[in-house]
Amino acid sequence: MGHVPVARAQALPGRTAPPVRASAWQAISRHARDRADDVAYVLAAPTGPVPRTWAEVAHAVERAAAGLVRSGLRVDQVVVSLLPADHAHPELDLALRTVGAVVVHVGPDAGADDLARELAGVDVRLVVAEGADDVARLDGIPLPRAELFTLDGGRGWARLLELGAERLVMDPEVVQRADSIVDPAGVEPRFLSGTTPLVRAPRSSLREGVFDPRAVALVAGDAADPLLHVVRETHLFVGFTLCVVQDADRLRDVAAHTRPTVLVVPEQRAERLPGVLTVLAPPPPAARRSRGWRSGAGRTHGNTPSTTRGPLVVTPAPSEEVRASVAALGGAVEVADLADPRPADLPEPPPVVMGDAALLPRRSRRSPGDHFGLRLEPEIDASAFLPSLPLMSGESFLDQLLLSRARQAPE
Repeated sequence: MGHVPVARAQALPGRTAPPVRASAWQAISRHARDRADDVAYVLAAPTGPVPRTWAEVAHAVERAAAGLVRSGLRVDQVVVSLLPADHAHPELDLALRTVGAVVVHVGPDAGADDLARELAGVDVRLVVAEGADDVARLDGIPLPRAELFTLDGGRGWARLLELGAERLVMDPEVVQRADSIVDPAGVEPRFLSGTTPLVRAPRSSLREGVFDPRAVALVAGDAADPLLHVVRETHLFVGFTLCVVQDADRLRDVAAHTRPTVLVVPEQRAERLPGVLTVLAPPPPAARRSRGWRSGAGRTHGNTPSTTRGPLVVTPAPSEEVRASVAALGGAVEVADLADPRPADLPEPPPVVMGDAALLPRRSRRSPGDHFGLRLEPEIDASAFLPSLPLMSGESFLDQLLLSRARQAPE
C-alpha cells in the first residue's frame, strides 16, 4: 500500500490571511517607542496651545487604563461620553478603548428625547462628563447600573491616574493583559447627535497620503461629527500632530497659533474657512521658523520641516471661494467623500432570569472531574482579589491597606 502524506490544514497552500488590525494601545506604544519626542496632540487651551508628545500620551493612557480596570470597568461595557470634542484629556478616550469599553460620544445638539430613544434598553456602565451639572442632559433616562466619572477641572483625571499608578505597582502587566482580549473593531467609537441616530463611525475613505507623520492637522468638529472620528482614527495609526477645536468661533485664533499644514472642516462649518485661510498666509522670509513644537529645556519635538507651501484643506463640499483662497496660498483642496455610517451594534446585556434561580436545573461543578478521575483546580485571577472601586465612592479599609502596601513596594 502506497504512503499518502498528510498535512495539517494550517500548512496547506491557500490565500494569504488578511492582516490583523492593530489595537489602539499597540499603535500608541509603537509611536511612543519609535517617535517618543514627536508631538501627538496640541491642546487648544485658553492660555495658548499646549503640546503633548507620544511618550507623554502613552504614559497617561497606560495609567488611565489601569485606573479604569482598578475601578471595575471591563470589556464590552458601554460608556456614554458627554465630553466636548476638544476636552483637555484626549488620553481618556484612548484608555477607554484600551480596556475594551464601547464609547458613545454624544453631540451637543442631542436632546433628552434623542438620548432616551437611542439609549433605551442599553446597559450603560459609566457616564463621563466635565462636571456633575452636565448629567442633567440624562434626566428621565433610566440608567440603573451607570456610575459617573467627571473630569472636574482636572481633579477627577488626576485621581484616576493615581489609581492607575497604584494598580500598576501591584500588577505591571494589567494594561497589556486587558488589551490582549479586546477586539479592535468592536471598540470603534459610536456617536449620537440631534440629526443622526446612534451609529458607528464610517471606515476612512480619505485618500491615502492625505496625512503623513509630519503633518500638523487642525480639525473643527463636535463629538458626534463623523469626519472628526475618521481623522482621529487616521491620527491614531499614522501618528501626525492633531489639534481639535469644537467652537467654530475659536478656529481662526487657534489656526494662527498652530499654523496647521492640514485643515479639516466639516460641511456645517465651511463658512468659516475663508476667514481661517487669511491667517495661514506664509510669513515673510525673515519670520519663517520651524513648525515643530517646543517642550522642555529648549528641545524641539516633532519633525515637521518649515515650508512655504500652502495648507491642504479637507472638507466635504468646498465652495469656489474656498478653492480660490487655497490656490492663492499655494495649497490644495481635498474633497472628503465619507461613506455612510455603520450600525452601532452595541453589546447586548446578558439575559435576565425571571423567577427563582434556585429552580433552574444545574450540574455539580465537580461532576466532570469525578467521572474522569480528574481534579480540576479553578484558575486564580489576581484581579478578583483586588477591590473594585466605583469612581465616585470613597476607599474602604481594604483599599487603604492595599494602597499602603503598593506605596511601600518600591521602598
